[in-house]
Amino acid sequence: MKLACNFKIDMITSKEIPMRDVRERFLKESGRTGGTCYSSEVSNFYHMEKYGKSLVEVLFDKGIEMPLCPITGRYPSYRLQGSIVFGKYSSTCSTKDIADYIVSNNPSYQEHIQRMKIERVGSGNPMFNKISWNKGLTKDSDEKLMRISKNRKGIQFSNETLSRMAKSARDRKVHGHTGHQHSDETKARLRELTIRRHRSGGYPKTKTVPHNKVKQWLIDLKYEFEEEFEFDGFVFDFKVANVLIEVQGDFFHCNPKTRHKTPKSDIQKKNVDRDVRKRSAVEASDFVLLELWENDILKNEQKTKQIISCLKN
Repeated sequence: MKLACNFKIDMITSKEIPMRDVRERFLKESGRTGGTCYSSEVSNFYHMEKYGKSLVEVLFDKGIEMPLCPITGRYPSYRLQGSIVFGKYSSTCSTKDIADYIVSNNPSYQEHIQRMKIERVGSGNPMFNKISWNKGLTKDSDEKLMRISKNRKGIQFSNETLSRMAKSARDRKVHGHTGHQHSDETKARLRELTIRRHRSGGYPKTKTVPHNKVKQWLIDLKYEFEEEFEFDGFVFDFKVANVLIEVQGDFFHCNPKTRHKTPKSDIQKKNVDRDVRKRSAVEASDFVLLELWENDILKNEQKTKQIISCLKN
């Protein structure tokens, strides 16, 4: 089922959403390089930013008619496209939950399963002595897998679903490290390996617009600088002489001069905690920390460039 609605209005206040401004923030925060996105994605970002709830959560709480998962009684999984495209089951449902539901509510399917248990054993199995069509293929090498990958994009999970998934991952013994406490020495070693892989491109990521602007300014000023400089177990965006520069996103790092100053989401709290530890590490060293905020870089460009130019002195 598809649910179409006016994505340009606030679903709670019915006021118009400043789509252009919100779209720009969404593209920057999501790292989209193409500059295109669905209005539904922008609306979802707006409601998450303002109310801490996804677009579908807000609509569900308002009692807007939408399909419900027959297992959980809540809205099912969905994709944000030109409209909201719903699946049949909630994203919290496991494969076993869905299988059990189908079996218990479909007599003909129960008969089919019992028949298949007898008929499709050994040579009766259609895949007997055959190789799966997608073995060894990836989305980069196969058009069909690429289409499947694209169709999966935009699927959103509610905070409730994410919490359940996190708890499930913590509770199940998926590997030998579950519940294991590493020593400080091991943590330091793992941190070092992570930083090394990060700097070598093992964790590729799209640089943000503010980051690229600062980098270009440093080049224009003919500074000698290091990008992604490692110090005391942390990675800093740039190093110029004894100055470490951090380019901070307003939302994810909670710019104290904006409405995002109070961390609400887990990722914001995690970033703020790490930022405090990074500042402490710099204060205890011979380095000086210069933090440049997204809002200043984009809206007070001349002033920010002057601050950077003073590094020559």
